[in-house]
Amino acid sequence: MEKYEGQNNYQIVNILRSQEALSIKLNDMRDGIKLQLLPYLLLNNDEKLATTVLTSQFMNENNQPISNELTVRVLYKFNTDLPISQDGTEKVKVQNYADLLSIFDTAIGVLRGILFEWLQGSSLQQPLPFIEIEEFVKDIRISFSK
Repeated sequence: MEKYEGQNNYQIVNILRSQEALSIKLNDMRDGIKLQLLPYLLLNNDEKLATTVLTSQFMNENNQPISNELTVRVLYKFNTDLPISQDGTEKVKVQNYADLLSIFDTAIGVLRGILFEWLQGSSLQQPLPFIEIEEFVKDIRISFSK
């Protein structure tokens, strides 16, 4: 068996999740339930740290929440530059698109595993649909530490 050696520009430093148990409004359980997933990216240029924050919640067909939120944070330490930078004019520039996709792909994998465990025994526990990562990153909200 060959040993695979990845050339990541980062290391995972920490993984955190919200600790609340799953709470579902049972009277709202019917067809049309979807998972809302909100991506955030927090960047610290000075320390070369990036934190992906994924907040998920189940919604009914009227976009009303039927569950509490599950938040997963993954902290990455970069060896070189962060995948996104900001210049003095507040413009954001993607420096390394592959790293950006990679950290969110990793964070989504972590969320899927935690979500599967979090839903254990509920009527919502089922495989999550495929997430097209390039479409997903278009909705990222970005914040830089000062």
